Amino acid sequence: MATAIAPTKGNTSVWPRNTVPLRTYDISQTAHDDSGSPRPTPLGHNWRQASIFLAASRINHSCKNDDESTWNTTLGKLTIHATRNIPPGGEVTISALATAFGFHCACERCSAPPAERRWSDERLKRLVSLEEEEIGDGVGIMATPLACLRKTRKMLRLLRGEGILDSTVLRVYYDAFQMVIANGDQARARIFAERCYESRMVVEGADSEDALRAKALVEGPARHRVYGMTMKWKQAVGKVPGGLDEEGERRCLGVNGGKFSYADYMYFKLQL
Repeated sequence: MATAIAPTKGNTSVWPRNTVPLRTYDISQTAHDDSGSPRPTPLGHNWRQASIFLAASRINHSCKNDDESTWNTTLGKLTIHATRNIPPGGEVTISALATAFGFHCACERCSAPPAERRWSDERLKRLVSLEEEEIGDGVGIMATPLACLRKTRKMLRLLRGEGILDSTVLRVYYDAFQMVIANGDQARARIFAERCYESRMVVEGADSEDALRAKALVEGPARHRVYGMTMKWKQAVGKVPGGLDEEGERRCLGVNGGKFSYADYMYFKLQL
């Protein structure tokens, strides 16, 4: 059972992140929809198993959703986590593919003024284009890691522009982690592991299996199997402080080249 926490924040009542007044749903609560066609939810990484959750299936769709549903292997349940604050009486929404489910979407994003929708559509097209390039593949990580790292920066900027915090963000941070750890850079690897862990706690909860794996990489980035495939960016963990702001993250994402420039060095030194 998810715990509901009293909604208080300044003068506005909100539900804190990671907790919404919803229960979790056991795998045994399965059924078909009214048309007789199953709408299964994949159970984690095991795509051979899926289920339908009666109560969770009633949550409405929004292209600008405020919640994420994920299968928690540790709990053996589907969990719903808020990815942004929800005011009292505000609707809990998740993202579903409207074209796949055969409905016309009239959510906040799709009902926005034409000019705003055009900007949003353009950002999403650019995101799809970058995703199709598979920037986290093994060849790119080894052959052109800096170019791949810069693409992750572009993706994160587009995701923030759309207000998206979902599995795409988790994947981008993990890709960035692999790019730098494969090249021997434990300092930046720890930063990206932190970002991935922090995002997973919001999207999946601190007790999810993947969140616990991400936490382990924060504590020891060199544990990853691809560590040190090359040592061209070799850096010890302590060279970069934790808890960086967006400017620190931007520098970590290769704005000034694979290794740190003198300006990067001084920036991080001032924060240590």
